[in-house]
Amino acid sequence: MEQHATADAGSTQNGAARPRHMSPCVCHCAACRAAGHSNGACVVLCAGLHDLFDGKADVVDLVLRYYYYGACGWGTARFDAPIRYVRYGPGDIIAAGGDDQRIHLLCAQTGERILCPQMGHTGEVLSVCFDRTGQRLASCGGHNDYSIRLWSTESGTPIGSPLTGHHPSRDDVSALSWSPDGIKLASGSNDKTVKIWNPATGRELCELSVDGRVDSIAFAPCGNSLAVACNNFSGGGSYSVQIFSTDESTGNLACQSTLRGQDRYHDHAIKSLSWSPDSTRLVTGSADGTAKIWNLATGEELCKLTGNTQWVCPVAWSPDGTKLASGRNDKTVKIWNPATGEQLWQLKVDGSVTSVVWSTCGSKIAAACNDHGNKNYTVRILSSELRACYSEGFKDSESGRGNP
Repeated sequence: MEQHATADAGSTQNGAARPRHMSPCVCHCAACRAAGHSNGACVVLCAGLHDLFDGKADVVDLVLRYYYYGACGWGTARFDAPIRYVRYGPGDIIAAGGDDQRIHLLCAQTGERILCPQMGHTGEVLSVCFDRTGQRLASCGGHNDYSIRLWSTESGTPIGSPLTGHHPSRDDVSALSWSPDGIKLASGSNDKTVKIWNPATGRELCELSVDGRVDSIAFAPCGNSLAVACNNFSGGGSYSVQIFSTDESTGNLACQSTLRGQDRYHDHAIKSLSWSPDSTRLVTGSADGTAKIWNLATGEELCKLTGNTQWVCPVAWSPDGTKLASGRNDKTVKIWNPATGEQLWQLKVDGSVTSVVWSTCGSKIAAACNDHGNKNYTVRILSSELRACYSEGFKDSESGRGNP
């Protein structure tokens, strides 16, 4: 297997020239080894797929990545405990935090671990996020772990001391977001506060009081605003998003608006939010089974994304702004057109989806999938390109749309 993994295109076998597409790349051979196939298996597979798809090399590679690699665990990272949160960093690296109190760094091409798991939290790791350079990673803990920790992604070692300050008797620090310039870090907690930190010094810069427990926060790509998902479960429940913007006279963040929308905004907790790349719109995902898109200039609800009554917890806007991804507990990741609210297609995964994120180039999606009944906990790395390259080859029997 090692020999044909590095064979040159056009090499001869039994005196005959081998077609270029029959010289598989190292990744294909690694997938063969992982699946336990004998030597030459991926040569035959490549040749057959090229015949099927009329020599379209890009389609063959995507089919191999999605179907073949997926069948043998390629592009899938498996864990011993549920995964709560995943984030892409620059350079095709994925960070995953979960109930094992560890942070795992993964290769986004293969799902393989890059570093030994980073340990330090004493509770579940509820959120992770990279700074803009990808050299620093922030994480926060739940279940009586009230700390925020910074890590070097190069060495896997802690940076400085843990950041502490959230109320120690009110459980989780549940959400994190770096400012786009990497100078500030925001943390949200069940204690109904958001804290802004200087990660270089570890100093708390300010504290913002909000309307409920915080399940998600995000700085706008423009850097001037911060969105906070606030969930107040008392008195029948109140679920909203507060938008904090920089006050030009003081330089501090102040609440500029609160999105509540129609029918009390959402009918259940808002679990995630994501900004459009141009910072003009926001999408929110809720346990009420819907995701909603908002115009931030007017506070208007632009559209509601619905599909069934299952929870919609994670949502993520693609880097080019043309698509949205949402995860559900029905073991699917759905892709949407945010301009029309139309569902484009869906991807089947291994369990309930607790987190989704696009790669920085927008060609892949990472999803944290947890099948608690079978104790199957994975991060699936999904190609968002397969449909675009050869959508007619795969049909969703339920909707009639292509479904890789």
